[in-house]
Amino acid sequence: MKSNCRKWKTIRVNPHYPCHPRSIFSIICILIIILATPTFAQDPMELFRSGNKAYENGKYDQAIQSYSSIVNAGLQNAHVYYNLGNAYFKKGNLASAILFYEKARKFAPRDQDINQNLKFALAQTRDKIEKANKSIVFAFFKTIHDYFSLNEWTIFFTILVNLLFLLFIFRLLLKSPLLRDINFYFLVITSCLLCVTLIFFAVKISSTLYTTRAVIMEAQIDVHSGPAKTYTTLLKVHEGTRLEIILESKDWFQVRFDNGYVGWLPKNTVALI
Repeated sequence: MKSNCRKWKTIRVNPHYPCHPRSIFSIICILIIILATPTFAQDPMELFRSGNKAYENGKYDQAIQSYSSIVNAGLQNAHVYYNLGNAYFKKGNLASAILFYEKARKFAPRDQDINQNLKFALAQTRDKIEKANKSIVFAFFKTIHDYFSLNEWTIFFTILVNLLFLLFIFRLLLKSPLLRDINFYFLVITSCLLCVTLIFFAVKISSTLYTTRAVIMEAQIDVHSGPAKTYTTLLKVHEGTRLEIILESKDWFQVRFDNGYVGWLPKNTVALI
């Protein structure tokens, strides 16, 4: 795997190409978010710089501790999650690396570095679970759905609602038949875009807020047909495998894998994305 990272921008997971974690731009983003978050027990900017320095010196445990302190204080940020994933990967903790790359991707779905590192990490997992076959139309809409974050779909929806409102106001004020016709066409186009955006927005809300994804954290675990070890073992899965949680029953989760298989796992064997 080739690396083309530049200093103070990104880090590739390939251990043969050690580079720097995200720093300057990340700090700016974190500073903006800090203004809207509760007071930290320790300066998060200093924690972030400390984590970067520890990472560059090969002290991955110390880097993880610094980044985790920021996350545990309630700050959710793609750059912090990304650096955490890199640090865990360098330590050889594949499951945690995938977990934090996935967390980072929720906030920055188009980030090339996050997606490349996640893809590289997934290639190291033992379970090569193929996704269930879907139609071309489904794949096309899923690509568009995944391309934008929930915040971005919210912005699109808000802009179109306001634009539609303004077009209605202008229509009431316009006297020229030609301008009213032009306004009508813009109303139709904006209304269609709003309907499509509303569909994607609703699906994104459902998939982000009401669909729970997780990662297997155990080296190997049995998937059972029911919420107890006495049930039949359906298959064995390994660390880093991703899944969707369907139901919860005491200490067990009913889960669905990307290939459509459904089974039960102990709660303490997975971490929520």
